[in-house]
Amino acid sequence: MNAINTVNGKLIHISTDYVFNGDHFMTYKESDPVSQIGIYGDTKREGELAILNSTLDAMVIRTYWLYSSYGNNFVKTMIRLGKEKESLGVIFGQVGKPTYA
Repeated sequence: MNAINTVNGKLIHISTDYVFNGDHFMTYKESDPVSQIGIYGDTKREGELAILNSTLDAMVIRTYWLYSSYGNNFVKTMIRLGKEKESLGVIFGQVGKPTYA
């Protein structure tokens, strides 16, 4: 028996959108097929599968475009640039849903 089952706990595995190839110009759904980007995406997907194929009570949460008041992130950059410049040019090459951390 493992510690999670001993305390009747649940394991939450934090993953990433790097399990997708980035060619989809809509918000990804959990049912979309995966196609990892590089070693980072490969290892995150391997972690997902290890958790989901285990006997643990577990879930996988895929996050992307994280932002908070700490560190640098897309949201803070856009707010800063919006205050500094009259107009902004943003390339349409990636779709995301900023997620507050």
